[in-house]
Amino acid sequence: MKHIRRLNTLLKIHPAFHDQTELKMVQKGEGNHLALFRHHHVSGKKLLIVANLDDRRKALGAWDPLETGMEGTSLMDLVTGEPVVIETSDKQHACHLDPGRVFCLTADEKDMDLILNAESQTAVFPERISRQRFGKNKQTAIACQGPGCLSIL
Repeated sequence: MKHIRRLNTLLKIHPAFHDQTELKMVQKGEGNHLALFRHHHVSGKKLLIVANLDDRRKALGAWDPLETGMEGTSLMDLVTGEPVVIETSDKQHACHLDPGRVFCLTADEKDMDLILNAESQTAVFPERISRQRFGKNKQTAIACQGPGCLSIL
């Protein structure tokens, strides 16, 4: 249940899962894996989704760091909250993936705080959804202020 809650929170809260996000396949090398780079241009937030598509064999998930702009020998997995060791070379970065394993990697340490803070609240709505909900309520209130209008407030 915790795992599902974390995934739902990630999808609701992290800007790289919202609109105005560039998606780019950046995997390199052999093996049955993928690396999807998600870049939310408005906020500048970036995520790298690395997945082993083989449910029986381990894989080395590799990508070109120049395409992601995510540097370092350790990135944070937002699904588990654990650091992931990154192997680096001149032209590619990589991480070891157990069968069926998926990482949601970030180089921004603040992203984990964003997720943990959201999980500590009972009802979680992204800021843009809250603004939409407030705007809709405001429009309803204005529409019902004229003569002969039944107030629903």
